[in-house]
Amino acid sequence: LYSLVKTLDIKKQSDVLTLKALAQSVTANSVLQEPAQVDDNYAMARSKTLMKQLQTSGGIPVVLAPGETFTPLEIKSNISSLLSQVDWTSTQIAKAFQIPDSYLNGQGDQQSSLDQIEGLYANTLNRDMNMVLSELNNKLNANITADIRKAIDPLGNDYATSLLGSKNLTAAQVSIALKESGYLSQNVPNGVAADPPQEGENVDSTN
Repeated sequence: LYSLVKTLDIKKQSDVLTLKALAQSVTANSVLQEPAQVDDNYAMARSKTLMKQLQTSGGIPVVLAPGETFTPLEIKSNISSLLSQVDWTSTQIAKAFQIPDSYLNGQGDQQSSLDQIEGLYANTLNRDMNMVLSELNNKLNANITADIRKAIDPLGNDYATSLLGSKNLTAAQVSIALKESGYLSQNVPNGVAADPPQEGENVDSTN
C-alpha cells in the first residue's frame, strides 16, 4: 500500500480542513454588521435577537435595524474543489492492488467477460502469493511452493481444456495428468490415440 501514502496524507489533511470548515459554518454561519461601534453586551444581545428571528421567521424575511447589514457565510468554491480533488474510492483501491479501476467501478465491458475476470484474479493472487513465498523462503531458508490452481480453477475445467487442446501431449499423457489433478478417476483407463487413416483408405464417418 505504499502507493497510497501520499494520497492518504492528502486525504487526512482534507478531512481536517473539512471539519474546520464545517465547524466554522456551524458556529458562525453569518455576519451582522452594525453601522457604528457598539459594546460587547449590545452586540451579543442583538445577535441573539436576530438569530431568534431567523429561527422563528418561517421563511419570511427578517427586519434589520437601520444601517445593519446581514451577510450569510458560505464555503468558498476553491475550498470545495480542494476537498473533492482526491477521489478516495475504488479508484485508489484499484491503484493499490494494481488492477484496472474499471473492474471495480463497473465501467466498460470488462465485467461481461468471465475469462478476463479470472485472468485478473489469477494474476493478482499469483503476485501476492509470490511475495509471501519469497518472505517465507528467505526467513526459513526453505523452498516452499504454492499451487493456486484450485483457487482460480476449482472445477479443473480450464486445466482440462488446456491439456486437451495441447498438440504436444499424447492421449495417454493427458489422461495421466487429468488423473493426477483429480479431474478424472483413477479407474478411468488411459486414452489411446487413434492411428491416422492411411492414404487412400476409406474412413467410415459412422465409426
